Amino acid sequence: MYNELMKIAGLTKIIDRKVLLKDVNVSIPENSLVAILGKNGAGKSTFIKCIAGLYKIDHGSITVSGLNWDKKNDKKIKRLISYIPDKSNFDYNLTVEQNILHHASLYGINEKRVKNKVDDLFKFFDLYERKNDTINHYSLGMQKKALIIRGLISEPQILVLDEPTNGLDPGAEKDFIDKLFELNKQGITIILSTQSLNIAKRFGISIYIEEGMVREISANKISDQTDLNFISVETQPMDLEQIEKTQITINKHEFIAKIKTGNNCIKIELSNNESYVISKLINDILMLDISIIKIEIKNDNLKNYEEYLHGIEGS
Repeated sequence: MYNELMKIAGLTKIIDRKVLLKDVNVSIPENSLVAILGKNGAGKSTFIKCIAGLYKIDHGSITVSGLNWDKKNDKKIKRLISYIPDKSNFDYNLTVEQNILHHASLYGINEKRVKNKVDDLFKFFDLYERKNDTINHYSLGMQKKALIIRGLISEPQILVLDEPTNGLDPGAEKDFIDKLFELNKQGITIILSTQSLNIAKRFGISIYIEEGMVREISANKISDQTDLNFISVETQPMDLEQIEKTQITINKHEFIAKIKTGNNCIKIELSNNESYVISKLINDILMLDISIIKIEIKNDNLKNYEEYLHGIEGS
């Protein structure tokens, strides 16, 4: 038996006459970890913004901590929720600490009262020595942690995060998700949208959104089939000799599941997602006699995303 923290009933959201979410019914327990899954354009961000109070819903209802989300309870409920955007929106003219203290003042929180809490949060996220830096001196992973520090100042019951791991390398992603788990142990409910099945299988509840329709998938049905990593390399145009040498160099590794090369791209599927494997492969790619524009790492099996999820739903 669990205590229900948020109940969403018949939620429908329409923008520009397009139904983005239709008749969504979801129950979120207190102190839970919830992953919102779906491809780009499926409705994940719309759902996240509806439950964070950024979008007004067109039909249905949302209840939080026993309060019906209406005009009367709007401010009370919004104090219980912190929305963490996917990109940093700090003032570049202030230090990160100054940004967060300014944010606290907007909530009417006294600076002296909040200072110790801010210091504790910087220490928790391993950023204490960097609190006087400006945000542009932070790595992407550090920026995302700073956003959470800011979001925790109001002492919310629920953290709502919109695709927070986008752009993070596997090591930074694991560190980030581990911190969310620690916050959850402190009693904070975590709701995040993601395209990562690897993240979702660590969460207690996974909700899949497809074309505005929602269904829940039990965590034990998100299997180890999702352990593949993908590395995508964008290059200057390669000739046939360069393509052949690239394939030979990459295929010598036993952890290669599949490789596909074009005249200006390389896509690699890995059967091992350990950080040392990825580092070794990237190092070998950088040693090739080719001009590299961009390297991206994705640690999901998204190639057969819909087929996979449809399959586990019926299993």
